[in-house]
Amino acid sequence: MRRYMKLLIFVFFLTTVTISNVIASDKIDIVASSVVYLRQDVIKKIPVNNKQYELWLKDPNQNDFDPFLEQHAGTGLLLAVDNNHPYLVTAQHVASKMTATAKAVIRGPNDTPIILTLNDLVSDDKLEWFFHEHADVAVLPIKPSKSILKLLEKHCFPYEALLKDLEPPSRYVELVTIGFPLNLGVKGKFSPISRTSKAASGLLDLPRPDTKELTTFFLLEDPSVGGFSGSPVYALGGIQLIDNTATSGKLKCYGIVNGTMSDDTGGKFAAVVPAAFISEVILKAEKARRDSSSN
Repeated sequence: MRRYMKLLIFVFFLTTVTISNVIASDKIDIVASSVVYLRQDVIKKIPVNNKQYELWLKDPNQNDFDPFLEQHAGTGLLLAVDNNHPYLVTAQHVASKMTATAKAVIRGPNDTPIILTLNDLVSDDKLEWFFHEHADVAVLPIKPSKSILKLLEKHCFPYEALLKDLEPPSRYVELVTIGFPLNLGVKGKFSPISRTSKAASGLLDLPRPDTKELTTFFLLEDPSVGGFSGSPVYALGGIQLIDNTATSGKLKCYGIVNGTMSDDTGGKFAAVVPAAFISEVILKAEKARRDSSSN
């Protein structure tokens, strides 16, 4: 009898793991379709005698000058409210470096990269970003042409799956960050990079690295990587074993990556902006949209 029970438990464990892996694989695929690689190429500037000068390069055998370009890159998330009103979500410190000519790369058929610009997403040279008053969040209403809107079908993460309450994830739950660290995953095959971690803290009030303003984050056990800024952080749900107990949950976005908190001793944690702040900015953008349509 004991052997029979052990066999049943073993079979249940294998079935649970198999189902969990299938569900997680499907949900990662969904999330991978909603992330956006953002890149802005700008001419590098250097200070000379308290003035900023652009850096241009000249081939000694030619008379032409070429600009010395540096890249500002990050990750964004396509998100839709009621399947009708799409938005691009990213970190404010990423959005602040993007112009209408910035590249926005999404996943195409057979994992081919589709290269758009932010101008393509808004059908205008002017980017009307909405920012949070304190948190590192930026939201851009998307107003594309019909052809681009058709292209974005099935690429938007549902607003309903965004955690609306200001609360951290359980420290037992595996979290997945999906984005484009080190500019990987956008050339050749479109393959966003995923990293699995767990929450290392509850909600903490910490200074933002860019503005030094005190705001609320939660930390991950692992550090971030350049290019992960703006990347969504998910609990994939499905069936998981926590303390030898099988639990199930739904796909949920807990926030976006701000960057890495570190000190001189080498200690590093990824800092995540809670999704509740994203929701606040989305609601602000939705109100502006409704006010505009009623006028």
